[in-house]
Amino acid sequence: MDMTQLEAFLTAQTKKKEGALSDELAAALRKFWKANKIKIHDSIVSQTMWGNTLEKVAWRVDLKTQSRNAEQINSPSAIMELHIGDNLNKAKGPEVVRFELDEVKVTQMLNSMQDIEAQINKFTKK
Repeated sequence: MDMTQLEAFLTAQTKKKEGALSDELAAALRKFWKANKIKIHDSIVSQTMWGNTLEKVAWRVDLKTQSRNAEQINSPSAIMELHIGDNLNKAKGPEVVRFELDEVKVTQMLNSMQDIEAQINKFTKK
């Protein structure tokens, strides 16, 4: 609720014939909302998320130069690290998932992410 909506709500509540809010109470609610809007929003969001969340993504690109089977490889690879938090058990630290992608897999992942972005934009009308 933004401040315009809050003002409209409080005005309607103070003008009710029965059970109307006093001007003092409306001012107190206005002050409380201004001071705590972000905290209230964050609390409601955290209470309504029951699945895992992606807390952090770290990545780097390495160049493989040799292996047991080949002397010269010179192929790039991306090393990804995902920190996944459990919303139901905040005391437990995030689970860390690490994996490596070759050039083909990075391209496939980027294409998939572009498809996801297109679907999100389609539904949000961006």
